[in-house]
Amino acid sequence: MAVEDTAGSAAAAAEEPPVMTFMTEEEYRATYFKAHGTEAPADLSEVPTSPVPEIIQSSTGELIDTTQTSSVDQDGAMAPGGKVAQRNVDPGGGTGGATPWWAVLYSYSDLKRNKVFVRYGNSELGYHHFASKHNLRNRVVFEHLMATKPTDASGARLEYMIYVADPSNGNISERIFIASQQATRTEDGRWKTPDGGYVGVITAYCKGKTKCPEFVNRLRN
Repeated sequence: MAVEDTAGSAAAAAEEPPVMTFMTEEEYRATYFKAHGTEAPADLSEVPTSPVPEIIQSSTGELIDTTQTSSVDQDGAMAPGGKVAQRNVDPGGGTGGATPWWAVLYSYSDLKRNKVFVRYGNSELGYHHFASKHNLRNRVVFEHLMATKPTDASGARLEYMIYVADPSNGNISERIFIASQQATRTEDGRWKTPDGGYVGVITAYCKGKTKCPEFVNRLRN
């Protein structure tokens, strides 16, 4: 009878690239409890941010090189070999020609039934702002708003936090902050929506960083 090589199996499992996914606070707390058998800290900022391995997996098993970075000086992302690949800032589905800042790209209702718009924006707000300045172009991040509630609310401002974490152990690699203006004009009054809808997402970024790591844009769950 063959003897199972448990040590070898464990070593192989340890070498398997971790799977990173987006999680709401609710999902993260459930994951943490499953992994550790205890409740996560009341303040999730107390959970340390873990270094991300050079190779991770998406939820579909795709291997992702996390060392790929965005160019600070050019509107592109670093491709293999050090060449600058053109970054697709435009999310697609445009109306042709110049897209007005107030064009709604997508919208979601959170668990509190707050409807959050993501507009095309400009250099100061919306998709164009956080895609260009903060290298965050992944629509999947905002889809998670449907499964969470604001972490903070002040006046017309709602704030959310989405986590990039390893579901096997609850290790957090990125914290994505989102702020939405639930009013028809920005706080400084400079921008007002002509359609009468809320301004929506002003900014979104990986906390502690000017630009999100490029791998965040390739996660699909």
